[in-house]
Amino acid sequence: MKTFVFATDFSRNANNVAYFAAQLACKQDAKLVLFHAYRFLMPNYSDLGLVLESVEGLEQIAFKKLENLKKRIHQKVDKNLLIETFVKEGFEVEAIRDAAKEVKANLLLMSTVGEAPSGARYFGSIATEMIQQSGVPLMLIPPKTKFGAFDNLVLAIDLKKTIDAVVFERLIQLVKNMGAVLNLVYVAKSETEVHSFAVEETALRIRELLLEIPHTFQTIIGESATNEIIKFTKKNKAQMLITLPKNHGFFDKFFNEQHTKRLAFDAGVPVLAVS
Repeated sequence: MKTFVFATDFSRNANNVAYFAAQLACKQDAKLVLFHAYRFLMPNYSDLGLVLESVEGLEQIAFKKLENLKKRIHQKVDKNLLIETFVKEGFEVEAIRDAAKEVKANLLLMSTVGEAPSGARYFGSIATEMIQQSGVPLMLIPPKTKFGAFDNLVLAIDLKKTIDAVVFERLIQLVKNMGAVLNLVYVAKSETEVHSFAVEETALRIRELLLEIPHTFQTIIGESATNEIIKFTKKNKAQMLITLPKNHGFFDKFFNEQHTKRLAFDAGVPVLAVS
């Protein structure tokens, strides 16, 4: 059985995405693990008359909130969905990464933004930071996304980079499970780049790997890969944008903090980073 991990900061936005994660887990016959990372800080607030929770107290609170979320998911989505809860102390990025590894997750899901107190307002930046830290495929989901059929996907790819067969096979399996058409798009800066030997060779190799998956292939000439990919995704009414950040140079090209957030926030659809 596949294992999906949904990391939440208990904000309204994040918990709205929990229902999306649960529906996807149902469709993929996967187990859903609800996860929360917490940190215990011990400043001296005695002069203010504040009482701080213990580590055990914070853990119990987190478990209680996860169990409540679990009950709501069973009520609204599917009472038969297998759901486990998991909490871990530590900095969010490291704790989420370690949790995904510990449960052998096939997919990590997070909301693009959060809004809860106690530092969770920056959860969106944590979500985008996880792209290079998760160690497993990561799906970033806008809070207002409604779950539906994934039959039209966009894969943003850099043909100047060598294909990692292991990563691409992981991508193929994910797409097969969704039963979708995969629309590959490559943004080049010139016609010369499009017809370079490296680009044409990589394109041919990809077409060979995708023989069993319905797909299209399009090259766009443009200066801003980010802008062109967002426009292409919206124009084609895709339900998901897929990237291969680690293996295809997107960190060099546009997967820095600013552009990562732009894709996650402006594409208007879930962004799946496969590495």
